[in-house]
Amino acid sequence: SSVGDTLGTAGQATRWRTTSISLSGKQTLTILGDVTLVLTAGSGATALSVTGSASIIIPAGSSLTVYTDGDVKIAGLGLANANTQPISCLFWGTNQSAAGQTIQIAGNGSLKSVVYAPNASVTLNGNGDIMGSVVANDITLNGNADFHYDESLANYGPNTPYGIAKWREVSTSSEQSTYNAYFQGW
Repeated sequence: SSVGDTLGTAGQATRWRTTSISLSGKQTLTILGDVTLVLTAGSGATALSVTGSASIIIPAGSSLTVYTDGDVKIAGLGLANANTQPISCLFWGTNQSAAGQTIQIAGNGSLKSVVYAPNASVTLNGNGDIMGSVVANDITLNGNADFHYDESLANYGPNTPYGIAKWREVSTSSEQSTYNAYFQGW
């Protein structure tokens, strides 16, 4: 019925199910062990909200997997993942309707995570450094956010039908001008 300030037990796999989690002010939620969290808030409702100086803390050696149909809003200090691999923090957007889910990640922190929400609108705001991968219906980066794809994720999972075949950063004005026509009206 309610979630305390710690989920899980170090060295053990645990599963948790609740409607939603909302952290604000200076609240923290520490993840211990291998935690799977199912948030049952439906489409259009907020399943996970982290604002202000609140934070979800994933210490080294622990992992978090979140499944939800509802919206996710991580801001402020957000999500502190002390693990070096983004695979230790997974967000699975389970909403079945096109653009029926929003996932907003904002703030100044460093986020190491994998977001797989093929029907969601994902927005990355702020000055944060994001390492991992994002699969979504649409993705918007605002502000000074840095995004780094973690190449080790290319081989994640037993059935990986999609992957990046080629990556080339288009960073100069002359390179970008070649593609400007594709983005008219966006």
